[in-house]
Amino acid sequence: MVKLTVMYTLPQEADHEAFLKWRTTEHQKENMRIPGVIKSDFYAVREIYTKRLMDSLQKIANPLFLVSEEVLSEGK
Repeated sequence: MVKLTVMYTLPQEADHEAFLKWRTTEHQKENMRIPGVIKSDFYAVREIYTKRLMDSLQKIANPLFLVSEEVLSEGK
């Protein structure tokens, strides 16, 4: 099985609500039409929780936490 994980940040001027609507509708349908794709998930990272974790773990070198909320999960 192959899994693709894409992480990105939207530009500050981006319309986040419009992006979320596009990603969970039109783009989701495109993803599910790709031959061999059996599942497509979309998560949104919640930065406030990430910052709290980072602040409490200053004794660890280069910690990285991604706390996300599932927005969409679709399978065939």
